[in-house]
Amino acid sequence: MTPSLVRRLVLRMTTGLFVGILATSISFAARTGRIDVDGVDVFNGPGEGYEVIDQLPHDAPVTASNYPTEGYYKIRTSTGRVGWVEADSIKFDNPLSPGSSDYGTSGPAGPGQEQAPLAADPSNPFRGGSPAYKRESSASKRVYSFVRVRALGGGTFFKPADVNDQLSFSEMNGGFSYGGELGFRFTKDFAVMFRAENLSRNLAAHNPTANKSYNIEYYTFPVMAGVEVTLSEERSFSTSFAVFAGLGVNSTLSSAELSTPSQITSYQNTSFAGLGKLNISYHFNKDAHVTAEVGYRFLRTPQLDPGQTDTGGEIWQVNSAFRQLSLDFSGVLLGAGITLQF
Repeated sequence: MTPSLVRRLVLRMTTGLFVGILATSISFAARTGRIDVDGVDVFNGPGEGYEVIDQLPHDAPVTASNYPTEGYYKIRTSTGRVGWVEADSIKFDNPLSPGSSDYGTSGPAGPGQEQAPLAADPSNPFRGGSPAYKRESSASKRVYSFVRVRALGGGTFFKPADVNDQLSFSEMNGGFSYGGELGFRFTKDFAVMFRAENLSRNLAAHNPTANKSYNIEYYTFPVMAGVEVTLSEERSFSTSFAVFAGLGVNSTLSSAELSTPSQITSYQNTSFAGLGKLNISYHFNKDAHVTAEVGYRFLRTPQLDPGQTDTGGEIWQVNSAFRQLSLDFSGVLLGAGITLQF
């Protein structure tokens, strides 16, 4: 191999290496900015339907494409991960101006002229688009309208004072609850929710005066609607606060003597129900969470006379007359369950 041939080979290799390095640098040249919201999801494609591959905190530095695609910017994080985030979640250090060269022209467009689009380059993930993308971004902001479903169970710590006083004990304090919620999330932080549940307490009581034993059932079916607001959302945890209002349907206190279980005396009413609670969720993934709830429920009927009377009602009598009772299900609630979103 002659010296001149060696020189030509070295020159070509050096030139190729330089061009490769320059092309790589150009291919990832883009605007820099910072995440302007807390806990933004990073997807592996331009849309909510893609997999969440990361989550960035507020003020995290990113490098982004010049223009959004379907309302999402392609970004590179400080750790080198490439993904897509919502267009309105980035605050740029160098916003594009119509007269800048990366906007698609070498200068401002003349009167009556359209801005020329910047040619797309398949080898450059941060190049391509046109001013139309910029106009599209505000209209392409993601609108959250997916469904949220929860199945919940736990304890409810009510204290029905009238019932306890009549029975001369406090065993009616507290019961069990189970139910579910269905919600529609219209923005990242706001959802309209519907909740239905069952609260119940069953026990056996003995009347020493009459030497009789009774089976007592105490239950209600709250059906409510409300709103839920996200307080914080990270990759693995989130918190939210919800308020509900509705009706405690078929709130009932019934009793029957154990020897004659078909002979029932019952108090029954439908009354206002309200609930405020805090949710704390651990995220298995974007769509499956374990959720704990703590809050306070208000549900109390007015003073009631029994709507049905039989031999099982002696336990509610005073001087052979039935006592008026208020059915109180108000109290702290503690629960846990599964949340699914789709």
